[in-house]
Amino acid sequence: MGKFLDLCGHRFGRWLVLSKGDTVRSKVKWICSCDCGNTTQVDGGSLRRGVSTSCGCQRDEETARRNFKHGVVTGFHTGTPPRTYNCWRNMKARCQNPNNHKYPIYGGRGITVCPQWQTFAAFYADMGDCPEGHSIDRIDNDGNYEPSNCRWANSIDQMNNQSTNTLLTHNGKTQTLSQWAREVGIHHTTILQRINRGGWSVDRALTEGVQFGPRSLALD
Repeated sequence: MGKFLDLCGHRFGRWLVLSKGDTVRSKVKWICSCDCGNTTQVDGGSLRRGVSTSCGCQRDEETARRNFKHGVVTGFHTGTPPRTYNCWRNMKARCQNPNNHKYPIYGGRGITVCPQWQTFAAFYADMGDCPEGHSIDRIDNDGNYEPSNCRWANSIDQMNNQSTNTLLTHNGKTQTLSQWAREVGIHHTTILQRINRGGWSVDRALTEGVQFGPRSLALD
């Protein structure tokens, strides 16, 4: 019997070995996490020989790149722009990869990608091409990435969507951003930029008057 090799912590392509899995017909399987966020058991021999280097996402990406380069998309719509594929890949990464810098505000708070969108072909069949200047937007910001809750939206649409879903508390009262904007007479975009870009407290963002002219956003 050969010497047992502990593969925990080792990386094979996009696979990171997390722990020992099942033993099937004397073959040890290892629980592995792919860089895209998928986790499954992989045969140890396949890992060591380089037969398995990802969950399949790497093959899909290489196929997509070849197809995009030559303008022929097998299984996809001809001319599918790379941004559509990148939107899908980034969506999965921020929901499924704990190493992604946006994971804490997506996957870390329970936002998931629906099972049918684990493949790009299914995602593209539902969403189609991503228009220029748009990105994927969840209609309900607390909902998951799924056909009934997603659309292609530009930055203005997404800002407006934030205004109806972002909750702010001031003086013990909690309302949506858009409700506060109407109440205090300050545009919701100004309030949001004061908080997100200017680092203002909610109280200050809702109570300090608007400065007109070139510095109307009042971010100082």
